[in-house]
Amino acid sequence: MSPSDEVGHFDHCDTIDPTTGSCSGKEGQGSNQEPADIDDNFCFDKTASSLVQVTGCTDANFGFDSVPYLKNVWPDGNPDHPTPIQFSSPLTGFAFNRTYSNSAFQTDLPALENDCSFVTDAGCTHFPLDDDGVHAKFYPYYSSANIVFNIGGGIHIPLCVWQFGATIPGSDDFGKNAQ
Repeated sequence: MSPSDEVGHFDHCDTIDPTTGSCSGKEGQGSNQEPADIDDNFCFDKTASSLVQVTGCTDANFGFDSVPYLKNVWPDGNPDHPTPIQFSSPLTGFAFNRTYSNSAFQTDLPALENDCSFVTDAGCTHFPLDDDGVHAKFYPYYSSANIVFNIGGGIHIPLCVWQFGATIPGSDDFGKNAQ
């Protein structure tokens, strides 16, 4: 089993062309706005969103400049930010009661950097380049933490969990983006 995460397929848009469904205004939010580009497609108006009223696009975002590439939207222990997704390691063996002896991280970030050798890591920054040739402000990474899980009835089980986001207090971040 290998958990997998993919980020970046959402970008705010201030004006949507109703005939094409693409962004015809600016993408991004706040100080991170720029004119819409070729990957601002599959857009919807905030009236189509249910819980949080937001207008945006859900295409590939080749520019690495959308909301997921901003540090302040990821779990980091701040109560105003989301909590991390936490999951346990897979188990193996006949009764699925043994942990694996090791684990590994894999990412394609080096393939997205112009001057990066994915063989030696020379020239790598571990942040993808946006469509202007500027490195993304942030890229999330895995960490692990020891937690106590309450299963009810006063029973608490200590667990080691994996997490995805930014620096979460009390976690081992494995070198952050150097993973």
